[in-house]
Amino acid sequence: MKILVFSDSHQYNRLLKSAIEKHLNAGTVDCIFYLGDGVKDINGLYPQIPICYVDGNYEEYVTGFIDRKKLKSEVIVDFMGFRFFLTHGHRYSVKSTFDNLINAARGKNADIVLFGHTHEQYYKYLPPESDSDKPMYIFNPGSISRPRDNKFSYGIIEIQKENILITHATV
Repeated sequence: MKILVFSDSHQYNRLLKSAIEKHLNAGTVDCIFYLGDGVKDINGLYPQIPICYVDGNYEEYVTGFIDRKKLKSEVIVDFMGFRFFLTHGHRYSVKSTFDNLINAARGKNADIVLFGHTHEQYYKYLPPESDSDKPMYIFNPGSISRPRDNKFSYGIIEIQKENILITHATV
């Protein structure tokens, strides 16, 4: 099972389409998670692929989009034995700290936290803090079109049985 993770295309979807079509042509994409700021760029483009997306802070400035009332600022997805917490990140002040995001994710019993907003790649494994805790992965795919770390990137999550592999990919 392969999930592609994108964020922050900001109406520049050429590289977004290129990355998706690369995986489509190889027959290796099962689902897409889009983490905001450019949801219009992907909405309706690939009806054959399940797409889960969240609202970013930029969506309100884009006209001609779907009803924003249908967009959620965060979503929990239980998928193949893992609990994903998807958010854009701006409501958790991720540009200055990850503490708010981590606390929210622990409260939602998440295994994997996916966020955007910073336009920079990020990946961290957090071991359990106590015996009652479980490990957690925190992942930002970076930006596919407006990176601040000079890497036009997205994420790939591969799940096989009970194993998960999370990586960054560049275009």
